Amino acid sequence: MQARRIVSWLAIVISGIAAGGVLSYFGVPAGLLIGPIVAGMCFGLAGYKMAFNRDLRALAQGATGVLIASSYRPDTLARLGEFWPEALASLFATMVIAIAAGVVVGRMGRIAKEEAIWGFLPGMASAVIAISEERNMDARAVAIIQIIRILVVILSMSALAAVLHMTGLADPAQAGAAKVSPHGPIWIPCMLILLAPLSQRFMRFVPAGGLMVPMITAIALKSAGVNVVMPHEFLVAAYLVIGAHVGLRFDRPLLRQAGAALPAIIGAAIVMVLLGGGVGFALAWAVDVDTLSGVLAAVPGSIDAVAALSYSSGSDMSFVMTLQILRLFVVLIAGPPMASWAARRFAVKR
Repeated sequence: MQARRIVSWLAIVISGIAAGGVLSYFGVPAGLLIGPIVAGMCFGLAGYKMAFNRDLRALAQGATGVLIASSYRPDTLARLGEFWPEALASLFATMVIAIAAGVVVGRMGRIAKEEAIWGFLPGMASAVIAISEERNMDARAVAIIQIIRILVVILSMSALAAVLHMTGLADPAQAGAAKVSPHGPIWIPCMLILLAPLSQRFMRFVPAGGLMVPMITAIALKSAGVNVVMPHEFLVAAYLVIGAHVGLRFDRPLLRQAGAALPAIIGAAIVMVLLGGGVGFALAWAVDVDTLSGVLAAVPGSIDAVAALSYSSGSDMSFVMTLQILRLFVVLIAGPPMASWAARRFAVKR
């Protein structure tokens, strides 16, 4: 039994890395993330009950945090002071779209009130699911919607990135802006990533600590002149864990539980991404950034998935992640009261 489990894990690791490598070779944006998601879905739908443990998922989030920090530029924060009205407007619009999607799915799919809204809250899926569980909601319903929403965001944004690059509408000046430098002391990212599981265990008061603590520490080090870089191999491993974990949760019991609500969830997720993309186009025009960076900054995805998309597509990662992090804080702080108010106000049916 143990040998079979080891073989299963080896199979998903090898297939996830292989699928990601093939997609990346053919230039598919976020191929390193999409490949493991597809591999995980195949295993999940085939009936394999597998899940990466909490510490491994924390390490993957920590690697994402260090990647975000490695793209940090002080001038981005300075620029944020120049276009803060546009940034707040895009943030508000995305939150309204997410809550509206939850209200609609709650009524059409007859999913329990707050759970439907929480399922569509952007930010960081793992953090949103964990908080919903702490608030005594049905975290499984929240997870179903979050997983489907993330899949829709990744696939649609990958397609958009490909189209923009083929048509020349993506800013070539940004190409490679988010690429990882191969040079630099490897022990620095190792120590930073190790902060992730420690922060989840001993700093539970920090929202999304597995990502935020390594990221904030890395930004502080970079501001002090320390060279913080992320080896590509670390990202391959991180995206394998993040992607395969999402894919493995997409199993037959989840599909049965979603049941009749599945079309409404998928439809609402698609509409949500389209409207979020519209907000991103307007943001890009208003603050004079390339279209892809504007859309990724506004799209209602999970922050780790958006980081992967931004990294692989060559967008302005510093700009994208500054707005994504700002929204993450808003969701974690203001999300609970906003979701509760909307559930009461619009009387989402049980």
